[in-house]
Amino acid sequence: MGQIGFFECVYRIIVAFIRAIVFSVFPAPRKSIRNEIVLITGSGGALGRSLAIEFSKYGAFLCLWDNDDMNNQQTYQELYNEYGHRRMVCQKVDITNPDEIRRAAEKIRHDIGNVSIVVNNAGVVACKNVLDVDVEDIRKTFAVNIQSHYHINQQFLPAMIDRHFGHIVARYMECLEDEIFRSKCHGVHVTIVISGPIRGGLNRKVTEIVIPESVNFMSPKVVAQKIVQVKQLNTACYCSITNFQSAFSYSKQLNKENHLYASVEKRSLAGLEKFIHYFVVMICVLLMLALLPFSLIFAIKHIRSGEKLVVYRLGRVQHRPRNSGWTIVLPFIDCIKRISTKTNQLIISPIQILCRDDSILEIGVCIEYIINDPILVLNSLHDLNHSLRSLSRSTLITFTSQNNGTKIEQNIHMIELSMKNEINQTARNWGIEILKVNIARATIISTGEENPHKSFHPALDAFSKIFAGIIQQSSTMDANNPTPVTVPGSVNTSKPDTISVSSILSLLLVRLRHVFNEELVRQVGATYQFNIGDMAKFYIDLKNGNGSCDLGDLPARVVDVTITLNSVDDLKLLTGDTDEIIQAYLSQQITIDGSLTDAMKLKHLADVLKKDNITLLNSVKNSHD
Repeated sequence: MGQIGFFECVYRIIVAFIRAIVFSVFPAPRKSIRNEIVLITGSGGALGRSLAIEFSKYGAFLCLWDNDDMNNQQTYQELYNEYGHRRMVCQKVDITNPDEIRRAAEKIRHDIGNVSIVVNNAGVVACKNVLDVDVEDIRKTFAVNIQSHYHINQQFLPAMIDRHFGHIVARYMECLEDEIFRSKCHGVHVTIVISGPIRGGLNRKVTEIVIPESVNFMSPKVVAQKIVQVKQLNTACYCSITNFQSAFSYSKQLNKENHLYASVEKRSLAGLEKFIHYFVVMICVLLMLALLPFSLIFAIKHIRSGEKLVVYRLGRVQHRPRNSGWTIVLPFIDCIKRISTKTNQLIISPIQILCRDDSILEIGVCIEYIINDPILVLNSLHDLNHSLRSLSRSTLITFTSQNNGTKIEQNIHMIELSMKNEINQTARNWGIEILKVNIARATIISTGEENPHKSFHPALDAFSKIFAGIIQQSSTMDANNPTPVTVPGSVNTSKPDTISVSSILSLLLVRLRHVFNEELVRQVGATYQFNIGDMAKFYIDLKNGNGSCDLGDLPARVVDVTITLNSVDDLKLLTGDTDEIIQAYLSQQITIDGSLTDAMKLKHLADVLKKDNITLLNSVKNSHD
């Protein structure tokens, strides 16, 4: 990228400053993306699938590229079956191979037309320590995350420039934005995405290395909505989708214990950067003085007692939080956050836990904490209460499940102290100090003798058996079907063992309705709500009539048990070994809310399904012999 002249730099800053003021008062109208051809790389992943869903809602024609043929086909089938989208093609493309990119691009231009939106979403990460990364890992990381952007953009950017129409979404492509700006091609836009950790996909294994389990990850659906919104507005070059709701990103580093947290930018301004910084500040001050006394409404802030104010000025945090009293901030360039430094309480609603002696204990906890470092808290956590609640809940389950439920009263003080020390190990890295842990309520729901189900966790055991049987049946039926399902207008790349979430749930509901009867309703007598990430929901009503089930939420009735999986990928855990399922439960990837006694009654449903599945599988095999 060539050097930017001084006056050009000042001009661009002033233009951006004026645009920010204007659009903060008068939001720009959204542009239609209907009938535009959108290319999405990595469409088989969590974010790629969410992007495809969001673009399909606005009537775009989708080109889905991914080297993972199975997951890419799942995205295609989900769009086709659940969202009714028909205008799309699905291609297996290795974006590290320039020849494959060229051939796939030529096919799109010949069969469909010129791509007007390119979303460079595909990415990989080597989930290893630095000293363990080999040459192939490094080569693949740069080939997918960096070099592929150049190869893809070289195929589609010329047509955008010729037509003065197009949009490219990418990472690390500031040079492309500058080239387009200099070429005066105002119809072509570039969005540089700067995102925080996203649930699923690349970050799934990364969390095991550097990021605490309780850090609040962003939903792929929310990130996808933000990217589509920026495309509709065509107003920003940088799309900051972080936890800080700012147009700037903040530096981050690893501490000695390998926990990720944000630090204060300590590098001092120098040279032209320092001049530009103070030039913008001076313009803002002059503007505020010119608009007196009206500007004081936005500039003067009152900080209450027991509260501190953290100020980010042009993306750089002010080194010290401001104490209680009156203070002045600069409108437009200062982003402020208020943090309470008083002793806070966080109440964890009672949850039912299976103890070591097979008894069921209902227990609630109250956490008392203070914030020692407001800046660290703001830069580390998106939602303090959510992160601390998730951490406290998983810690409570871990320590309580190791004790006998009938002797819990004798061990309460020990559990409280152990929980406090364990939570503090993580919370101190966020700038939080846990003062006290109070177990407010501990009630024995049933003893080990009253609990007839002897397993690692009866509710999880039954839940995993239900899905494991359905997935096994899906695999067997697909393997015995030599002709894969095709959709008109698609490039069929499916494999015989391709199983989508929608097909699993559809088969599950069919099988459930087949086994429902009055006897099963009498044995269970409970209602269940199942939430699978942001993609799917279904319910089972075994309390009323002959039983019922369907997609969506349980209509107008009280739910006895809610079972939640953080993401669609967690379905795979249910077919894994016992240790993986327990670890997912303890790390809150799988949560069970409500009556654990009712949750354990899923065993009756699992047993009935198992018998019915054996009968069905035998009939399928006999029909093919």
